[in-house]
Amino acid sequence: MIIIVAIAVLVFIIPPCFWSSSCGSGLRSSNDIITIGYTSLNPANPQPNTNVIWQMVLNNNADRIKIDGVKLHFFGNLGLDISSNSLDCKDGNKTSDTDCVFDDFYQFDQRAVFLTMRVIPNMLPSLLFKYFVNYNYNSNRSVSFPIIDGTSLQQPSVNSYFHQDPSITPTNPVSLNYQPQYTVQREINGQKINDSWVVSGSEFYMTLNFKLATFQSFSCEKSPCETAIIPAGQLKIDFTQSSRFITLKSCTCTGSPSSSCLNNETLYTLVSNQPIDVSKSTPSSIQCFFDSNITTGEPQVTGRIDTSYDVNYQFENMKSFSPG
Repeated sequence: MIIIVAIAVLVFIIPPCFWSSSCGSGLRSSNDIITIGYTSLNPANPQPNTNVIWQMVLNNNADRIKIDGVKLHFFGNLGLDISSNSLDCKDGNKTSDTDCVFDDFYQFDQRAVFLTMRVIPNMLPSLLFKYFVNYNYNSNRSVSFPIIDGTSLQQPSVNSYFHQDPSITPTNPVSLNYQPQYTVQREINGQKINDSWVVSGSEFYMTLNFKLATFQSFSCEKSPCETAIIPAGQLKIDFTQSSRFITLKSCTCTGSPSSSCLNNETLYTLVSNQPIDVSKSTPSSIQCFFDSNITTGEPQVTGRIDTSYDVNYQFENMKSFSPG
């Protein structure tokens, strides 16, 4: 009896993906965290004044064990009537007749949704069906770079170079890339790299470029069909680890209502004070200027900047079909 209870408890607390063959090594995370895996309309060409059932499946392609608060909303649709108690959110929470919220949405898992609608008589030949998906996603990325004295060293040692961590942009609808003031090609261990460093006593700047990095395509009545916003207070830039070597002078922002989009949370930490809109066409950028100064007598030290950001992302999609 004790063994049976223990197994039952394990089945309850272990994520569904643990048991599923769909969680194999062939699945990979994607910047499109939530994707539409399957849709169907039954019947495909409904008659006026009859019911039609819309089915869709959401996939979770995150790079972490689970996410919460994934919202699915159905609009009031042209020629289709959504009646009360016609939405089935399955493993989610139904918050209204047109809304589902999914918590404990595990990596590489799926969520199915069914919606019954009534085809309104005497409507246009084409019926229009619209919905959106909304969620938040957080990522972190840092950059490290050599700071040399410029006297005993004219360039950094072979084991010190400009690099971002993680080296590949984080899994997130919005990518972050650090762009140094300049790059210089040099050879390290037989391999040529584009490197960048700072000379003590000089001013330098670092640019943080944010860009919408999703791959799905959507159809909507008014573009863009995707929106990505880093809300106020959800971007943090920290250079505490380099506080002995670099001093912040100023930062300027593009893609936000004001060029002064950051406040000092501490002497070495900056926090966004307004939302930052991010798009695919033009990166939203923050350029920060610093003074550098090695005060320890060392010929070389390492500068480091850490950034965390939380994105609110939403995509809208629509389908049109003709009644029979």
